This record gives sequence, C-alpha cells and structure tokens, in this order.
Amino acid sequence: MRRLRLLHIGDIHYPERYNERLEDIKDKALPAEVANQMVQIPLQAVVRQAAREIEADPVSGYLVSGDLTSKGVFKAYEECLDFLLKAFTLKTIPHDRIHAVPGNHDFDRSLADPVDPSKKFDQISAAWQSRGIPVLAVKGVRHTTVKLGSAAVAIYSLNSCLGCGEKRHLPHEVANELEVVISGYTSKVGMSKAFEVVGEQLDSPGFVQQEIDDVFYSARKLESQVVPLVLSHHNLLPQALPRLEIYTEVMNAGRVRSAFTSVERTVLYCHGHIHDDVVELVEIPGSNGSRLAAIAAPELARGFNIIQLEYGEKGTALGCKVLRFSYDWHSGQVTPRELRIPLNRLTYQRAMSVGHSGLKAIMSKLGNKEIRFQDAFESTKWPDDEPSRTRFADALSEACWFGLVEIGNSERPPDAWWITKTAR
Repeated sequence: MRRLRLLHIGDIHYPERYNERLEDIKDKALPAEVANQMVQIPLQAVVRQAAREIEADPVSGYLVSGDLTSKGVFKAYEECLDFLLKAFTLKTIPHDRIHAVPGNHDFDRSLADPVDPSKKFDQISAAWQSRGIPVLAVKGVRHTTVKLGSAAVAIYSLNSCLGCGEKRHLPHEVANELEVVISGYTSKVGMSKAFEVVGEQLDSPGFVQQEIDDVFYSARKLESQVVPLVLSHHNLLPQALPRLEIYTEVMNAGRVRSAFTSVERTVLYCHGHIHDDVVELVEIPGSNGSRLAAIAAPELARGFNIIQLEYGEKGTALGCKVLRFSYDWHSGQVTPRELRIPLNRLTYQRAMSVGHSGLKAIMSKLGNKEIRFQDAFESTKWPDDEPSRTRFADALSEACWFGLVEIGNSERPPDAWWITKTAR
C-alpha cells in the first residue's frame, strides 16, 4: 500500500519553550553544568524524536502552523526559524514540499497598517526569503501538489491572521472629545499605564474571502485520487477551553466551514493555535461525501503530528492516519497514538470498482465469524496468480478503509490480525 507522509508541527513559542526545563533544583550551589546534564528540555526531546521518526520513515512534506514566537519580537522569530531550519534540514528540501503560515504571535503589532493589512507580515516573510525559502503564505493562497508515485496531496496555505494586531478605531462622532480625555489621562500616568486602561489592540483572526473561494474552486477540480489539505494557524471550531476575550475566534470561520463542507470530498484542515492535538469532523447530512477534518497540532514542546495518507492498488485515496506524538512528562518519552479518518464513503459496488483487484475474492470467502489472517489467506482463491501475503494484507487494509471489514490487532503485523466482515 502506497503511503504519503507529512510532518505537521504547531506553535513553538520561542524562546520561552526553548528555555523550558523539567527541574526542581533547590540547591543553587550545584554547578550549573552538572545540573543542566541531569534535566530534560521538552522541546529538544520532541524535536529529536521527530527527526528520528523522519529518518526511519521519511516524510514528503513539512507543515508549520505558525506562532514561532510569543511576543512579536522579530529577533526571536528569526532565531526560531533558524532552529527549525537546522532541526529538520529544511534548506535541503524542495520548496514545494514546505508550507508555513503566520501565527497571531509572530509579527510586531506596531507595524499594523489600517490601509494595508498585509504589511505587518512583511518582516517575517522577508526572514524566510532571506534564508532562501520563500514559502510563508501571507497574501494570496499558496498552493503546491506533493506527489509520491501515484499518491498526491494538494496543499493550500491560508493566512488566518488578517485582523490580528489591528487597532480599534473610535467613532468619528466622539473621537475628538475622547481624544482630549485620553490625552489628559496619558499625560498624568504615562503611555504604558494609559494603554493598559484605554488601549485596545484587537486579536481578530479572519480569512480573505477571495482566498476562501480560490481554495474551494480549486479543490473541487482536483482529480479524485488527490487529497486536498489546507494549512492555517487558527482553528475553525471554538476551542473546548472557554476563552473570555474580545474577537478571539475566526470571524468568518462559518463561511470557511460552509465552503469546505461543500467540496464533495473530505478536506483536511491542519492548524495550531489551541495548543491541543484534537481532531474534529464536520459534515452536513446529504452533502454527497463532503466532510471537513480539522486536525490540530499541539505546541511543539508537547508533541507533533505525522499525517499519513494511504492509497490503494488503483490509486484510490483511502484514508488518513493521524499519528499524534505526545511528550510524557513522567517518562520523558515521545510516543504516538493513531487516529483514522476514512476519506471515502462508497457503496459496495463502487468499492469493488475502485478498490483492490482482490476485494471480490476476499469478500466472497469471509463469513460472519471472526477469522485469523492466515486462515483467510489460505482459503481465498484469486482469479489471477496467488497473492503474496503482503498483497493480501494490502487488500484487507483497503477493505477496512471502505468499511467492509474490521481488523483486530491492526497495529500489529498481519499474521496477528483477526478479520470480521461488517454488516452493510
């Protein structure tokens, strides 16, 4: 079975997370060099595990969901970018395989320009360009198609931070009178204190409408075997943890959800921002197979995602495995959990048509009782040459993605599988 894998990382929040250490050192007399060798730095542990994962099983693309830093300090943003470039050797990767978007903490908010909302991103965009990797999606949709043989994914990068960092403007009717009051208060307490009371800089995420439409129409034209994936920073659904703040949700998220659940296929939406690794599915009944799968990456110091797309013998896009690697504070290990998202809902006849050539032979031999992989393999006679065990396992995996069978012990090698035919 052909697989196409992508590394998906979320918020880094450099330098705070880079300097974070798991320690409770009360003996300050202990030499720092000794103490530093005893403690673990979560961010480094996670990045090392991600590098090991990629070395053992290479990825075809890199998705960076924004918030490289925390307070819009450009120097910190550059340092984090250099850290990522070195950790994942990104300078050696073709540009069409790297996608990145801004986060609401990434840019200097004093650069916000009410006439040109995209101007505040110029500085961080130039940081990527100066390093020879001009991939940061700031204005307009950045779209590339990543291929691995017959497997393909269309990646769209969307900037969700259009309204972030903008200043609230006073109504013209009262602006002059309020300006006198505010100026008087500022002269008494100073600008810093005055801003805490009367200043307001909005964190109002949103997308450019034209860019939403561009993704929608492009995704609808994709060939059936190409999986559409959108990368952005903000989540489209309200986060589970209550957030009491002005305009923190994406202002036109409903429009985005409506568009992406009308594409007539499953759209993967990869984001960060909420510091969680939740996966959420949105669909509209009767929408002819349209579905939105929102996949969040945790803070990088807490883990990362491997997005693994699987394709069948005939090139059919079968499903998405989200391998969610999480840092364990107790053991210091970074271990994965698997979540499966089928990409197709097909009738039995359609599955037989676009699925593995051995599906009909397998399904005809399976009864209603659970059967071991070895017994199923020995009892199935294919119309052509006898299949190898690997090819037989691939056919069963396709049947599982189509909902035709359930596989027990699926995380183990095929010889440990138990197969059950599902009722349809």
